[in-house]
Amino acid sequence: MQKTTEVNNERYLEIMRIIEEVCKNNLNEEYLFLAENLCKEIFELDNANLNKGKANSWACGIIHAIALKNGLFTNKSNIDIKASDFYKLFNISSSTGLSKSKDVRTMINIDEDKWLISSKVEVEEVINIKEQEAEIDEKDENIDDIILEEDKDLVEANKIANDAWNQKNFKQKVKLAKEALEISEKCAEAYIILSYDNSLNKEEQKKLANKAVEVAKEVIGEENINKFIGKYLDLEITKPYYSAKYRLGNLLWSINEKREAIREFKELLRLCPEDRLLIRGVLLSWLIAENLDEDLENILSQYKDDYLSATKFSKALYLFKLGKVEEAERALRIANASNPFVIDYITKQKRIPKVQKEFKSLGSEEDAINYIKNAEIAWDSVDGARNWVKEIKNNL
Repeated sequence: MQKTTEVNNERYLEIMRIIEEVCKNNLNEEYLFLAENLCKEIFELDNANLNKGKANSWACGIIHAIALKNGLFTNKSNIDIKASDFYKLFNISSSTGLSKSKDVRTMINIDEDKWLISSKVEVEEVINIKEQEAEIDEKDENIDDIILEEDKDLVEANKIANDAWNQKNFKQKVKLAKEALEISEKCAEAYIILSYDNSLNKEEQKKLANKAVEVAKEVIGEENINKFIGKYLDLEITKPYYSAKYRLGNLLWSINEKREAIREFKELLRLCPEDRLLIRGVLLSWLIAENLDEDLENILSQYKDDYLSATKFSKALYLFKLGKVEEAERALRIANASNPFVIDYITKQKRIPKVQKEFKSLGSEEDAINYIKNAEIAWDSVDGARNWVKEIKNNL
């Protein structure tokens, strides 16, 4: 790195160390020269700017601004580097890098020719910066390219919230949840715990669930919501968002805001199409009860030949509702084979026990009880459905 006697601020030097390492290892001396000058110019304008945020984010923003000016991410460049790989060099997300690059370009007139690597790119050949940005934004990003900056307070708050979930005493749960929120107001899990407080009315519980969704979304970043599809149950950063929407959906259903509840559960399936928490079983019953046939058919199509008994019984009920009795009977036989305990609950020969055993496996009586708890409203909504099952029960 060149000696810069005019500037000796530690923050400037911290940023320049990152710039120097990236440029020497991945770009070239010309990028290093321009990046150092750009960093110095920003610092001299207002060094308070560079003291906000992380050094690696600023280093990325500075080099990225120069990269856009010189067409680094186009075929005009003689340096082969993808935009997604570029952000990895700084261990930050693309959204953070792009944001800092825009910050840099609002402080400095990057259109000036002095920011050109003239020996490599002619002025008239450089692609418009806005066009490059649009092209970069439109590219699909690998999940590994999204690195969210760690919030130490939130990490600590989440640990306390996780401890709260493990408490048997609800008052202790609440106590720990409130402690978590004192450390970080972004702790979605704490709001979820508080939303289960039966001393609150349903609207107050709903408000807390909505707050959980709001803060969890803020932590992920709205621009990253779709980038985590299929990963929501695998990553610590995304689990609270999924959990918050699940809690909100159930609350909405309980206060008869049924269409809103359905929207939340449909979104859960979109976020996690593999549906390891079996959301689809509940949602199908809701859709039958609300006569949302098109949505129901879409889900049945999405989970065609599903192993889940809840899906099989919902399909049988839906076919009966449509008047396709023969098809419905065949579907009911298939459903019964997947869980023979369900029929007794549909026909009310058995009642849901007040104290339920722990659900351990599909096809078990616990599985049947779990299904009927959510499906009773669906079976009650279809005229003659329960009597139909009674009539053919002995032949199954």
